[in-house]
Amino acid sequence: MTERTPSPGRKHWRAIATEIAIVVAGILIAFALDSWWDSRNDARREIAHLLALHADFQENLERLRQHIAREERTMEASRNLLRLMRASSLPPADSVANLLGPIFNSAQFEPATGAYDAIVGAGDFALIRDDTLRHALAGFAASIRTRYHERFAEQVYLAFIAEFTGRLRWLDWPGDAAQLDPAARRPLDVAALIRDPRFEDHLAVRLLSTRDVARQYRELAFQAEQILARIEARLTEAGISVPPASRRPD
Repeated sequence: MTERTPSPGRKHWRAIATEIAIVVAGILIAFALDSWWDSRNDARREIAHLLALHADFQENLERLRQHIAREERTMEASRNLLRLMRASSLPPADSVANLLGPIFNSAQFEPATGAYDAIVGAGDFALIRDDTLRHALAGFAASIRTRYHERFAEQVYLAFIAEFTGRLRWLDWPGDAAQLDPAARRPLDVAALIRDPRFEDHLAVRLLSTRDVARQYRELAFQAEQILARIEARLTEAGISVPPASRRPD
């Protein structure tokens, strides 16, 4: 029986096929390595963004809690002053002056958005793998852009102080009075102030607008808490220890 010898042409094509297979395998391996490397880089960038977001939202939550406490003090002072205004007897000037302090004081929440702005600006939002977290971040960003209650409350406050600041005679207030010569101090005209129906109307609107702002801040604080929990869960999943909340000096 004669043994068949492969023809030179067949050997040539087999060699070519082997070379092609080697080249293709090399390309696929290179693609796989590139993909693996890109995935590692993306994971590192995601962790860096999450750590920055974590710091920002710790700060946001702390600021919101401080603002909520401020709004609650203003509401309490407004309620107490309205009760005094409706009493039959004239309240002491000191009692009224102490309540006017938080009422004639205002500050707006300034959110920390540096980390979020950096992510969006760099086009890295898709690096946040947690869909729920991405939606929560976008929702928080939308909420702080549309703080209608806060803007309305600020207009109410500005109208209030424009109308009544001159009549309050701030020189008689604790702290201010201590800086002055006793002869320069002027008494607070309690009767004229609390018997003025316009002052009562302004105070009532101030109370209502402050209540709405406090509710808005509580909603933002709830969102910030949810976002922090999602960030911490993602960091823990990645084996990163969660940074402790930074403490403000007392």
